[in-house]
Order: sequence, then structure tokens, then C-alpha cells
Amino acid sequence: MDKSQQILSTIREQGLVPLFYHDDVQKCSSITRALYQGGVRLLEFTNRGPAALANFRELRSLVSAELPGMYLGIGTIKNEHDAQQFIEAGADFIVCPIVHPGIAKVSLSNKILWIPGCLTATEIAQAEALGASLVKIFPGSLVGPSYIS
Repeated sequence: MDKSQQILSTIREQGLVPLFYHDDVQKCSSITRALYQGGVRLLEFTNRGPAALANFRELRSLVSAELPGMYLGIGTIKNEHDAQQFIEAGADFIVCPIVHPGIAKVSLSNKILWIPGCLTATEIAQAEALGASLVKIFPGSLVGPSYIS
């Protein structure tokens, strides 16, 4: 099983993908450790602040050194440049709020799982055509559980 398949399997087993951002790297590390101690093995750190890349690099080091079996992805990726930077920083997967062909290409050409945000059937079809194995219903606040069925 390749890494993307392992990540998809972990998402299914875990049943949720916790996500967060904080400017304080120590708080980021504490949250990540607490999630790991609670059984979480997959985490989406979000690109929502000025310290995102630096803090992600620190979290990548923490996960590699202390948290075996944990996958660390990056969310809120809106352009190819950011996708490439976080891939180079060690992202295991990329989550973006939109279906973006350029981000799909950068992610998939680097063998990184790409999870685009979709709301409509058309967006889901576009994401599948671009190579998405999984989509994130986004923004989820607009729909409820009945939307998925």
C-alpha cells in the first residue's frame, strides 16, 4: 500500500481529521502531542497565519522525532507556491478549500495526497477528474449530514 492509501486508511479508521492553527509553536507542539496521546494519528495543520510555514516545519520535526505513525498534513492551501513550500517542508497530504488544477498537479506529481474542498456535484466531478481520491465537503457549515447521503 502506498503512502496516500495508508493516509486514506488512517482517515477511515480514525473517523475524523482534527485541524488547527496557532501562532505559538509551543502551543502547536503541545496540541499535537496531546492529540497523539489521545490516539490521533493524522492531523491537518492549517495555513492561516504568518507563522504557518515555520510552525509546520517544527511540527514536522516533532512528529518525525517523537510521534511514530502520525501523518501531518497542511490545509488552507490556495496556490501552487504554498503547496510546493509545504511539500518541501514534509507535508504528508494537502487540503485546499477549492478545486485548483495547479495544486492538484503539484501535489500529485510529488506523490502527495490532494484533498480539495468541494460543495457541488460539479466540483466533486472536477476533483475526481483531476485525480482526487477524497474530497472535503467545504464549507461544511452550509450543509448538514443529510447532504452527504
